[in-house]
Amino acid sequence: MLSIHLPSVLHPATMDAGKKSALFVGILTLLGLAHFALEIGKIYDPRSP
Repeated sequence: MLSIHLPSVLHPATMDAGKKSALFVGILTLLGLAHFALEIGKIYDPRSP
């Protein structure tokens, strides 16, 4: 990993940024999956027009 070569001062900041970006990606993925599930539900829902 890249963080091993960085000074120990930068470790907390790097970890925090990593957690934030991972959370952001996770939220985007969940939103994408939810939207996809809704689209699939519309297609297979017999009540849909």
